[in-house]
Amino acid sequence: MRSKVWGLFGVLLSLSLLAAACSSSSSNEGGGGTMTIGSDQANNKGSATVSGKSSFDIEADNDGNTFYFKPTVLSGTAGQTLNLTVKNKGTTLHNFSLTTDTNGGTDIQQDGEQVVSVTFPQAGLLGFFCKYHRSRGMAGELSVSG
Repeated sequence: MRSKVWGLFGVLLSLSLLAAACSSSSSNEGGGGTMTIGSDQANNKGSATVSGKSSFDIEADNDGNTFYFKPTVLSGTAGQTLNLTVKNKGTTLHNFSLTTDTNGGTDIQQDGEQVVSVTFPQAGLLGFFCKYHRSRGMAGELSVSG
């Protein structure tokens, strides 16, 4: 009888550990690690839902050698226009460019901020990046939810 109880305990413990591992790895709100955006590898600093908003703040930053936008993924609705205030919290010049930009995007000085207007695509995603630090993982995306 005792061995059956211990066996059942072992199965329950294994299932609870598996459930905990799955739940922590599936959440992307806080970010962490890297993610693929188009052809870029981005430093993942979480996601935010901006549906129904007309403005939102994001950070352009570099902690040591980690360059990123926070949050990295913005989820909105098809055709939504959003005024993004990009705040440079880093120790160097950053930039905000959309993958569709042909003019080089907008520079943001150290400790400065710039407002850029973006429009979510009709479907899928639209990438953004810092033209100075794109190869170091400073990229993100506007993603159409639903």
